[in-house]
Amino acid sequence: MSGELCKRAAQAFIDALLCYLRSNALRTLRIASLTGQNEVKVSLRAFMRCHNTSSGFARIEEVVNILTKCSEGSWIQKLGWSYIFEGEELYFIIPLENLKKLTETKEKELTYTLLRDLSP
Repeated sequence: MSGELCKRAAQAFIDALLCYLRSNALRTLRIASLTGQNEVKVSLRAFMRCHNTSSGFARIEEVVNILTKCSEGSWIQKLGWSYIFEGEELYFIIPLENLKKLTETKEKELTYTLLRDLSP
């Protein structure tokens, strides 16, 4: 897997994540806090709505598959997340503190940190 392809996939995921954070994270944090949850389960489908095909990847699943190949599957753990499959659907398990930190970090700083962590 080429380093350039891995970087492009990382950037595509980061862009989708930032979009998700802008549109859903605060509401998700409020609800999870009110119900006493320590983590939230976020479907990959939530990121589909934010995926930009101009990144060169037709689907967010393609981005996830490339990131998995680039990092031998450890990219999700590098985020501090875990994951489960329910049927055919992938869900990210995100600790509430992690989600809170992501929402509080400025986008430019977050992009830099995530790109560094997700790139090979």
